[in-house]
Amino acid sequence: MGHDEEPAPPRGDDPSPNPGGPARSPGSGGGKRALPQGIGFDTTRGRQAGFFITPDTAPPGLSVPRPRWVTPLFLALFAACAAVLDRWIPPVTHVYGRMLRAMANVPEGTFGKQSSVAVRPLMLLLALLFALLAAGTVRRRLRLFLTTLLAFAVLAVLTDLALTRLSLYGGPGPFGALGNTIAGLDGLAALAIGVFTSAALPPGVIVRSERKRPHRDIALLCIVVAVAVLAVLVVKRHWGELLILLSKTPLLGGIASTLVVFFGLFPGMLYAVNITRRCTNRGKHTMLFPVGILVPARNEEGLIGDCVRAIDEAVAGYPEQCTVYVVENGSTDRTLEEARAAIREARHVRGVLLQCESKGKAFALNYGLRHVTEEIVLRIDADTLVTRSVLFGLIRHFGDPSVGGASGMPLPRVQESWICRMRALEVYYQVGFKRAGYNAVDAIGVLPGALVAYRRDLLVKLNGFAEGVNGEDADMTVRVGRLGYRIVSDASVRAYTEMPSTFAYLREQRMRWARGTYHMLARNKSGIYMLQGLRCVWMLPWAGFIMFRRLMMLPFAAAGLFLVLLNHSSVPLQEISAGGAIFLGVQLIQMIACMVLLGDTRLIASIPSYLVFRLIVSFYALETLLTLAFTRSPGRPSPSQKRLAGIAGKKTARLIQGLSPKRLGDAT
Repeated sequence: MGHDEEPAPPRGDDPSPNPGGPARSPGSGGGKRALPQGIGFDTTRGRQAGFFITPDTAPPGLSVPRPRWVTPLFLALFAACAAVLDRWIPPVTHVYGRMLRAMANVPEGTFGKQSSVAVRPLMLLLALLFALLAAGTVRRRLRLFLTTLLAFAVLAVLTDLALTRLSLYGGPGPFGALGNTIAGLDGLAALAIGVFTSAALPPGVIVRSERKRPHRDIALLCIVVAVAVLAVLVVKRHWGELLILLSKTPLLGGIASTLVVFFGLFPGMLYAVNITRRCTNRGKHTMLFPVGILVPARNEEGLIGDCVRAIDEAVAGYPEQCTVYVVENGSTDRTLEEARAAIREARHVRGVLLQCESKGKAFALNYGLRHVTEEIVLRIDADTLVTRSVLFGLIRHFGDPSVGGASGMPLPRVQESWICRMRALEVYYQVGFKRAGYNAVDAIGVLPGALVAYRRDLLVKLNGFAEGVNGEDADMTVRVGRLGYRIVSDASVRAYTEMPSTFAYLREQRMRWARGTYHMLARNKSGIYMLQGLRCVWMLPWAGFIMFRRLMMLPFAAAGLFLVLLNHSSVPLQEISAGGAIFLGVQLIQMIACMVLLGDTRLIASIPSYLVFRLIVSFYALETLLTLAFTRSPGRPSPSQKRLAGIAGKKTARLIQGLSPKRLGDAT
């Protein structure tokens, strides 16, 4: 079925209809527009301080408020203790080397020059400081440290022994750049084990697959990996000298590494495969469905009206029935009145106004889900403005019966502030480039809650959205995928949403997102050993790796800077800095290519400052870990709690499947 879409903003142009001009008020009028009303308006201006704090910010029992000085204290202690340890690094290196030679039964001199064992004691220091400054009982924090210590000791000794044996045959030893890198990875895995076995995290869930997954995704991934390896060999052979030359420039210190070249090429190859598959399947699925548009709204005065009006314009010409369900949940402003007025004025979409208690966004979503009767549920945040591409471009994916969820690319309403420009870069890179590549092998780990569609019957089977946790959008994405359905991200489908424009707002958002990663991983860890697709087997461990890698970045950077200031170090700072900088440097190169292909080319000038943005959000991720509650874990409920949870879960499922409370308003 053909359709007419409004023209998308030209690449390289600001999405605002009036770039650089005065911000348009949310209620200003106008006729039919190519872009929804409200784009270019900074929705965070003029709102009350702390408006972004919601019941979802810090779930009780799973997080503990901490003073702002805890994280800087952690970094200062790590840097100071690293300086004290520095003098002991050389003798410890030689002692540990003799132990490895004795255990592996290899002759003296096998390693060649023993540069440093530095990463290993620094990882132990990291674990110790985490345990000392974590929030919780002494018993739980001691358990965190001992578990991390034991896991790291086992992993480090095993990998170091393997490298020791390999060094007999000319392979890299345990104390070189590769050996220290592997030791760092061992530390990440050990810290993850310690956190996930000691912190108070949501209980895991079991999701049984109902669709058989095709083997083509695994086969395709293996082919892409093999091609990437061949490409690395070709690059190293023909352009090896150029890479060595580039490795002497800032931010590209380790670009000559085989591993770095691989991770530089691999995402681009996945992206190319996805583009090829999209071109092959274009026009294959054109079926459209009735849509229930679910909009939770709490204290969204000045926003909800534009949201409903944008939905009404997007529905115009859509051939199937669409209903917008606005769920007001505990607002203290005029959100309810504004939503009611916007629904009454709607010409193309049927509107239903609901009201429920203020128990978080997931509770409001589940409350609204009880009323939705349409086959497809489109979830939209109240600060998001949709375009016609959302309905015509997104819903068509459900013509494929194997698709369970689909999303587009939620871009910032404005790019005036530095934070919004950084977020725009992030969206283009993460959603438009990397997530598009994961499409090719059905390995997408999250569809953003600001713009996502699911089959209603799947949400009902899964008892709705997870309440009382962070990251309910990522959790639902993974659970739908665990059922055996494909997850699709379509970068050509665009909406415009509110982005943080202050550091306070950014901090709240990133800490909530980081905590949501822990919660999603804790709830869906069973998907890994149940082998429920590449999303679980590959992307869940990768998400954990990325999270804990960010946690290491700042402490090691602080220690390295302090040792440089002391002008003396036994730690291989050049290797460590190169290893850390290269991932950022390669990412910056990928972002430049991404902006040329997908986004606003004017953002390229802002890419170098993205390094600063990464350090800031890494600081917030570190703060998040120190707010986790190391107390009695909700993942180990008593038998009576299990019985109560079972009763509550069945009650929620029955409500979602048809028991509908009285509606507060119903206007067409």
